[in-house]
Amino acid sequence: MRTRLKEAAQAAILEAAEQVIGDQGIDAGMEAIAARAGVAVGTLYNHFADRHALVEALMDARRDSLVTRVERAVEASAGLGFEQQLLAVLAVFADVSGAHARFRKSLLDAGLTPHLNRRHEAKKRIKPAFASLFAHGVKEGVLRPGDHALHGAQLMGLFRATFDFALDHPDALPLQQVPRAVVDTFLHGVSKRARP
Repeated sequence: MRTRLKEAAQAAILEAAEQVIGDQGIDAGMEAIAARAGVAVGTLYNHFADRHALVEALMDARRDSLVTRVERAVEASAGLGFEQQLLAVLAVFADVSGAHARFRKSLLDAGLTPHLNRRHEAKKRIKPAFASLFAHGVKEGVLRPGDHALHGAQLMGLFRATFDFALDHPDALPLQQVPRAVVDTFLHGVSKRARP
């Protein structure tokens, strides 16, 4: 029971931290975070030594959630055609990215990005899901055989660029259209000749 209460308090603090940092930026005070979480500042420090530890834990929690959701999306969409499966997976990325966009922007504005070892860990965990996804595309004849790690890097780079464009230009590309835009470009390119 005590462990569950501690985990619930920590989850509430992380959620509050994301909201406050999204509103106020990376320099948001620990007092504001504690107030939003409904805990005493001392309680916050019982869970996290300082703001840096709190932000690191928040990035880890969001990464873990994303990887788990992507794994589930690949599994749940396994019976679909490759393009539909790819759309389902990218919809997860869009949903998660949209839900955490203000926090991510605060990190980027402050020049903070996940450390290389954290990105490597996320890539390592998501690699089997992407390998399964891309193997399906090869089997279906939609993708040419090749380096799935490179395909994954290209897909994620395209997703990030498209998502950031949609954030900056919502009238030109609403967030809910990002998965379709990414799939179209990933599968067909931008050349007029490349499109079916």
